[in-house]
Amino acid sequence: MRGHRRRTLWVPARVKAAWTSLDGSTWEREFGDELYKYYGIHAWLPITPWLCTVSDTLTMAMTILFALEKLNNDNDAWTRKQTLTIHVLVRHSALECMASIVFEEIIHRLPGVKTLKMVFCGPAVPKAGITENCNTCPDCTQRGNKRIYEYAAKE
Repeated sequence: MRGHRRRTLWVPARVKAAWTSLDGSTWEREFGDELYKYYGIHAWLPITPWLCTVSDTLTMAMTILFALEKLNNDNDAWTRKQTLTIHVLVRHSALECMASIVFEEIIHRLPGVKTLKMVFCGPAVPKAGITENCNTCPDCTQRGNKRIYEYAAKE
């Protein structure tokens, strides 16, 4: 029988001033400094264990951003949409719904997007037929940004 592993849900508090490409970047370059500050890690300690911990769930948001960048080639108009809608296929564990706070990182990296609408769909969706207006961090709230989660029917 498989045990349940505790997951660390962490989203950097900062909001980026502009979209920057993820092409060629690394987890350490993207999150290292923020993790050192957030967890109060001494600079002489390796950051790798903390990166492994937060990337377990944050990878969902970062994979979406990287895929959108690649799918849109050199056209970054998607980074400035008023509303960005993303459909997520929910696996049997429903991790995508349980760790949904990590998708706020998408708004944090796309300051031109005012509303992020995540549509969770698939047989493992726990709240089929429900739409939620989610809380955002204080910076996003002040900027008028919104996260809307819609849970599609299970069938």
